[in-house]
Amino acid sequence: DVNTMNEEKYITIKELAELKGVSARAIRLSKGKYFIHKITVKGGKSFEILLSSIEPELQEKYYSKIIPTYEVKQLPAPTNFHKPDKAKIIALARLDLLKNIFKGDKVIWIIFLCLCLISIIEVFSAASTLTYKSGDHWGPITQHSILLMVGAVIVVLVHNIPYKWFQVFPVFLLPISIGLLAFVMLMGFITGDRVNGAARWMTFMGIQFQPSEIAKMAVVIVTAFILSKGQDEDGASPKAFKRIMIITCIVCGLILPENYSTGMLLFGTVYLMMFIGRVSARKLLILGGGIVAFVTVFVAFLLATPDKTLENIPMGHRFTTVKSRIADFTNKEEVPAAKFDIDGDGQVAHARIAVATSNVVGKGPGNSVQRD
Repeated sequence: DVNTMNEEKYITIKELAELKGVSARAIRLSKGKYFIHKITVKGGKSFEILLSSIEPELQEKYYSKIIPTYEVKQLPAPTNFHKPDKAKIIALARLDLLKNIFKGDKVIWIIFLCLCLISIIEVFSAASTLTYKSGDHWGPITQHSILLMVGAVIVVLVHNIPYKWFQVFPVFLLPISIGLLAFVMLMGFITGDRVNGAARWMTFMGIQFQPSEIAKMAVVIVTAFILSKGQDEDGASPKAFKRIMIITCIVCGLILPENYSTGMLLFGTVYLMMFIGRVSARKLLILGGGIVAFVTVFVAFLLATPDKTLENIPMGHRFTTVKSRIADFTNKEEVPAAKFDIDGDGQVAHARIAVATSNVVGKGPGNSVQRD
């Protein structure tokens, strides 16, 4: 009802001037004709006019502008109406179900499914040793396929969780991951239970995993949360930077003694997130310069210290490994094939064999010569 709508409706001077086709100054001079309501605007005071106090024809003109009219047309009756096919309805319902399950970016879902299929082919190609030991040709593929299906279900479930709920994850993920990292490191010192000289793995209910994987997820979520809540007109607040640095240094400090590469990659990820999250460029430059200086001093210390001394340093059980990798990377001396230690440098040897014999397209599934 127009009369009900305009009982308390006010319009501006400019709107009334447009309706009457006059200037705003003329409206101000004739404001005594209407009921007005004084308001404060930028630069001074002004007034609004009660819509019900202006001329009826102007009211109709106003509402004809804001309330569009539609012409109702009668559609012709269908002449060739067919009863929908039951099979087509079922197919469309299944398609809608798939769309609801795999909602989101289709490209990412396609890449995910392709990688899952490729992994099955890779396991088939490289699992001959496992097959020979167990005597079961389908065992490795079946186990891998079951793990893939469980992982796919978890991905779908997590994908359908509202993103706001992820803000709750760091509340329990971060302290749990810090506790597990400390526990694994402590058990490595107490029991000496290490894999390749590093205490990275733990077993829970028959499932073996690395606590650093949980820690990486927790740190990334916490960093994103702090950056989103700590934004102002000038970028991320200084408090956000301090909180991120405290959390990252604690987690990376627990990861680094056992896994230098994972700790460095995690810190680099956080550094990039702070850059994208508008943390002060000055702070990032100071932090980057400090990291470069620290790494330079650390590498120089490793190269200048004898291995026996490094092995006796507390929490330095991985120093000799890092030193040897730096030395191998910087050493350009070619080792003859007859003198190459394939047992000591197995990863390097197999990588070079793969590069030298695979050409461009590789050998193809099932044709590997290194798997055995």
